[in-house]
Amino acid sequence: MSLYSQWKTAALASDQHLLAEYNMDNTWTLGYNLFADVWLRTNVVESSVCIHVDTFYPAPHLFSGI
Repeated sequence: MSLYSQWKTAALASDQHLLAEYNMDNTWTLGYNLFADVWLRTNVVESSVCIHVDTFYPAPHLFSGI
């Protein structure tokens, strides 16, 4: 298993949000480094990960009043 596959398995929760602590489904973090990967088009992280994260956080402005 590649390092990337291990990271993806440990860093994504069952509902596909990013974990602040590996394999701890009750933790959350924002994917700040995903922005750089997409912006610089390095393609280190699969686009499916970004899609899952985007789906999990659909519209925070609707809930926070921004």
